[in-house]
Amino acid sequence: MSRARSVPSSMWFVRCTLPHGQAMTATQLVEPWCNKLLVVAHVGERNEREHVHLAAILPSLITKQTLDLKLQKIYGVKGPDYSSKVWDGSDNVLSYMFHEKHAPVFSRKGYSDEDIKGYLEMNAKVQQVVEVNKQRAPGRKVDQAVEIFKLEEGLPSREAIGVHFIRMIRNGEMYEPGDFKLKQMIEEVIIKCLPDKDVDMYAEARVIDLFRRR
Repeated sequence: MSRARSVPSSMWFVRCTLPHGQAMTATQLVEPWCNKLLVVAHVGERNEREHVHLAAILPSLITKQTLDLKLQKIYGVKGPDYSSKVWDGSDNVLSYMFHEKHAPVFSRKGYSDEDIKGYLEMNAKVQQVVEVNKQRAPGRKVDQAVEIFKLEEGLPSREAIGVHFIRMIRNGEMYEPGDFKLKQMIEEVIIKCLPDKDVDMYAEARVIDLFRRR
């Protein structure tokens, strides 16, 4: 996708951050000047701000600057609450628009029930891959290691924890995090496995060592 303001295109992918009620009303004004239009409403996972994505196919070429002026006026957005990119027409973009479960469709001009079903199925496959990647992410493996080592008697050694993680990498259960991250993960397991009575002693010794090395 291109961001160049001077590149004309008839296909665009747009994001507008605004309340869904306002977005639904504004979308009705956009539909007439589009040959095809798919608008799906989302709630962001991180900041929980309502927004909509638009995949628009126009009857003629238009520059980004002209498109932005029109849509920003219609949706009443500006700055970081708006973005637009040239779209290559791929179904990947349309599938992405359904990455949130039960996302309401505000407009599907030119798209059939079968089209929407296909995009939902495509996204379901993508989400399966995403979930596998999450499960293999190093951050997930720290808590799993804590659960395992807490079942054993006494505090685990750093060597034992390190070998545990390396075996997981070898078996394809975890991605290689690199030495720096691996060291952090081992230390995090140690901290989370500490008996309550030893936490203050560990903290004091670590802070003293931290400032000694400066």
